Amino acid sequence: MQERALMQAKGLNGILQLFPDRIRILRPGLIASLYERDRPTDLLLGQIQKIEFKHTVGGLGGYIAFHDDEGREDFEDFCVSFLKLQEHSFEAIKKAIEEQRAAILAEHAKNKVEILKD
Repeated sequence: MQERALMQAKGLNGILQLFPDRIRILRPGLIASLYERDRPTDLLLGQIQKIEFKHTVGGLGGYIAFHDDEGREDFEDFCVSFLKLQEHSFEAIKKAIEEQRAAILAEHAKNKVEILKD
């Protein structure tokens, strides 16, 4: 049984999905061959160090990019571009990712404190 995404946003070069513990970027169809990816790219929410969000300006597209804790140079793997009509769905998923990530980091911090108490 395949896990169902909590939320998703479809962009120009992929689909960004939010799961309880991670994000997933799908590159469907011909886009997959451009990125040389025949499988989804996952990134755990706890590994995200920074979310970069570029709003659309004029006729130019915007993007959302995720920087991980390993500092990998795979920027294009963690980036989805979008047009003005798609921007609202990416703003919404960005907010949901930030909230989910904050909850996970708070839980990790709580667990560390409990371990130190023992």
